[in-house]
Amino acid sequence: MTKIRKITTAAGLSGLALNSAPEDLLSTINWDVPGSLLKPGSRSVVSRVEIGKTSFVFKQYKSLGFHRRVRYALSRSRARQSWQNGQIMADLGLPIVRPLAFFEECHWGIPGRALLIMPFQKGTPLNEYSTPEKVAPFLKEVFQSMSRNRITHGDLKATNILVDEHARPHFIDIDASMIHRSKASYLKARQKDEARFQKNWQDTPNALKIFQTIFG
Repeated sequence: MTKIRKITTAAGLSGLALNSAPEDLLSTINWDVPGSLLKPGSRSVVSRVEIGKTSFVFKQYKSLGFHRRVRYALSRSRARQSWQNGQIMADLGLPIVRPLAFFEECHWGIPGRALLIMPFQKGTPLNEYSTPEKVAPFLKEVFQSMSRNRITHGDLKATNILVDEHARPHFIDIDASMIHRSKASYLKARQKDEARFQKNWQDTPNALKIFQTIFG
């Protein structure tokens, strides 16, 4: 099991980090680290940040409306869910980009803005990968492992699966991931995962043929 520690940065952010997280990364973290925008959004902003010679991904979650924040206080915010599920999924050997550190502001137990930090994963989005038949067997193994552990991704857009130079897939954006307690809950969510994954190939018959039985 990966070891995690509580930390407080020089800028006063309190959170959690892997013991293996680089110290030069942890010492420079604040809410306004400059970076290159990768993905804007209404609920979060994703940037690539260079620290020394290493690239990281900073996902900043905005403070949402009061009612939604109260709901998260009774369960988990999407940021915390990504952190916790990311650690579990990585420990199970699933090819996700393991989060390195997590920070979340809380006032009277109600979560506000949050920051999730991950290594930058090089790769080609699955929909742009020229030889899908090479990655298909690896993806099938991943989905079989997820099935054994009742895990769903929740947002299987092709752009959330990066393929490296060895045709190995890496899953990103696990905000909607779930580790299900019941089989019924898992099967319902798995159907949605499969439908979303197959939707990627509506306009690419060759890829659809390769991927259509990948869930078994």
